[in-house]
Amino acid sequence: MLALKGLPAALKEAGMTNTEIAAAVGVSGTQITKFVKGYAAPSLGTLVAIHDILGKSLDELVFGKK
Repeated sequence: MLALKGLPAALKEAGMTNTEIAAAVGVSGTQITKFVKGYAAPSLGTLVAIHDILGKSLDELVFGKK
């Protein structure tokens, strides 16, 4: 399953919380936690929305690589 390993660091850098990014992309905070832990995978639309808001590449969000 796809995990967003780089999301916590990207959120910290942006000064955002799971709840704030969740509200911005239209999912629950619990869902964001599931994305980070790999228990659920975001839809492509959600992944792109997170990318647009945080300005991070998909590689950075998924793999935690810069």
